Amino acid sequence: MVTTDALFLIDSTFLVKSSEATFLGAPLLVDENGRDHTRTFGVVRDLLRLRKKFGIRNALVVVGEESVAATCEEVLNDFITLLQKIRAPVLQVDSARAIDICAGVASLARWIVSTNPAVQQLVNDSLGVLIPRVGEDAEVVTKNALWDAGMRPEWVPAVLALSDGKDALLKRRQAIRLLELYGSLEAALADASSAPSADWKRKLAPNADSLRQAERDLQIRPVVIASPVPSHESVFVEDSDASATALKAHGFWSLVRMLPLPEPSDIGVVASSEGKMDYRAIRSAEDLRMLEQYLAKADVGAIDTETSGKDPRSAILYGVSLAVKEGQAFYVPMMHSDLDGLRPDDVRARLRAALSRKIKLVGHNLKYDFTVLHRHGIDIRELHFDTLVAAHQCFGDWDFWNLAAVAKRLLGASVKRYRDIIADGETFLDRPFKELVEHACCDADMALRLYAVLTKELRKRGDEQHFLDGPMQVERLLVERERNGVRIDMGRMKAAGREAKANAEVLKVAVIAAAGCEFDVDSPKSATETLRKLGIWEKTTRPLGESQMEQIGGDIPLAAKIVRYRRERKRLKDIEAICDSAKKGRVYPSFSQCRSAHGSLSSVSPNLDEAFAAGAVLDKAITGLFTSAAASLEILLEASDDAVLWKDLRMQQGKDGLIPGLSIVEAAEEREALLMTAIGEPDPVISRRFLIGRAEASKLRGVFTSRYSSLFLWLQEFRKSALANGFAEYCGRRRYLAGLRSSDVDKRNRAVRSAIRWLSKY
Repeated sequence: MVTTDALFLIDSTFLVKSSEATFLGAPLLVDENGRDHTRTFGVVRDLLRLRKKFGIRNALVVVGEESVAATCEEVLNDFITLLQKIRAPVLQVDSARAIDICAGVASLARWIVSTNPAVQQLVNDSLGVLIPRVGEDAEVVTKNALWDAGMRPEWVPAVLALSDGKDALLKRRQAIRLLELYGSLEAALADASSAPSADWKRKLAPNADSLRQAERDLQIRPVVIASPVPSHESVFVEDSDASATALKAHGFWSLVRMLPLPEPSDIGVVASSEGKMDYRAIRSAEDLRMLEQYLAKADVGAIDTETSGKDPRSAILYGVSLAVKEGQAFYVPMMHSDLDGLRPDDVRARLRAALSRKIKLVGHNLKYDFTVLHRHGIDIRELHFDTLVAAHQCFGDWDFWNLAAVAKRLLGASVKRYRDIIADGETFLDRPFKELVEHACCDADMALRLYAVLTKELRKRGDEQHFLDGPMQVERLLVERERNGVRIDMGRMKAAGREAKANAEVLKVAVIAAAGCEFDVDSPKSATETLRKLGIWEKTTRPLGESQMEQIGGDIPLAAKIVRYRRERKRLKDIEAICDSAKKGRVYPSFSQCRSAHGSLSSVSPNLDEAFAAGAVLDKAITGLFTSAAASLEILLEASDDAVLWKDLRMQQGKDGLIPGLSIVEAAEEREALLMTAIGEPDPVISRRFLIGRAEASKLRGVFTSRYSSLFLWLQEFRKSALANGFAEYCGRRRYLAGLRSSDVDKRNRAVRSAIRWLSKY
């Protein structure tokens, strides 16, 4: 609460400018002598409003050269005279800026009221700034508030020079980060060639002189005040007959009722620390010793890394955050500029030693963190619990699995995502260090909280040990394979590539022959124009995408041929990607257990599907995690004990076809067609996948359900059981899917299909 003797310095500049802009010189309040008091009314009214809003009882109205420039001499003299009559003390120094006058008496004041952001450089332990906002609460700027924003009072001129105005070179957060790294604008300009951001290098050097001048113009030049008004004599607007008479003489009758002294107001009150997070940066040797002590006593700790990108194989490590207690977390920077007396190499060595003890590490998407840490010389043995994989194990078909989404659903906590903080083209090096610390610590803290919630959830379902022995064991294997690579038979891959290339050439010739003219088969625009010229497709002039081409492929043979050619071309590209990425017979893909609701393993950069299809993966542990259509049908055969399916599978071993005489789909696609039908994919999906008409898709479904009646009857019971229980179960294994209990029919159907995919591992 503001004490009654707290002195306010009120910069009149924004009051004068506001009054000029509001009344535009219109003579609305003219006295009997023809003098216009309209703009004076605006200034005094706004002063009295400020007085009430902030509970001001002691103040000096500062009139600088900006106020003189903003209005005419007559108006300026009019409102100064009136202020003196109502006991609103005025402090004016000829040809001096308001900020410099304020600096001259700042030691007497508690608050400065101004819209000039440069006055924030005057903030100290006993002086704050109030920045009025039109239609909003005033911004309260204290020393703590500045520090919380990563700002220092002495940086204000440099930050404004870099980031203020429509032609600003940097954003405010970038300017703060620059000063964190260099300490001053001059140091940054002197070493602009080594700036961490290419954007900074491009902007700073050519504008060095103008930036130096802008900073000088914004810096304070305190005015020596010979006899300032003491705070105890500066009663701000006396509630007296004399004040009322002065206002009435100007025609300001409506302002008389604002004369009574206001009640003191709460300004800059420190919020209660109850429930506040304890997030700290580890920058010094003393800080690091304290963190080591915390880790030595902990049984479980959450870890998270802050990096320059999404690919752990190339991302630069900015720092590591750790949490061993809810509500408390630590951020250990790995950039030299963010450390105080420590070298990054020493920090890495000590962190590696601290984490090599028997502490169970948890986190969200731990595989990413462990890969990044390994690349930067920090190997950790105990990958204990991944909250991303655990949430996927418990809730299978949620739409989003990022930390923010999972924390919102399970903890009710709002966590900012990386993309919510970092704009395109930026990294955390463009943001104030404090923002990086808070974001990193929050991620580790939330991961630790999720660990507790998800452990209870797994125990409630009787699934904890299976999770630790199953999905977590798989993740440990994937971490190792991403690190050391997967062995590939390159001879088989090259043979598969030659086969795909030859097939693509044959299919392309068939497409051109069917069209009767040459066109670019790979171009959606060229293919669509050809279909129009041939009178086959006239519904739209827009190029047909791959999905649209598949939709019409069942009814238009030429479209089907185009799709088959493009699929073969894609297959060839995938094979080439594997071959191109191989190093000494190994590839280093990024794996995921959570890309599908049914939990099948997937890989990217490169995608290994074609390597498995070619039988070229030599790693038996990884091979066992991927399944083929043939292997999935064997699982369904075992579950249903369908005698006809058993006969067909055994009779057709080594052959492409499954059912003799079935010609609705290609023989090589029959097994996949049966699987998709068993899963419950609708006719339009089957039609697009196999490029057959809807009627043929329906006929295919009839053939399969009739021939393999035992299988489909068993699947029907499996579906009923999953919907009733809220989870799919088979041979002691369970798969929880949130959609099984959903009131949304579409979500429920998708969940049932995912349950069968999980069962068949397809």
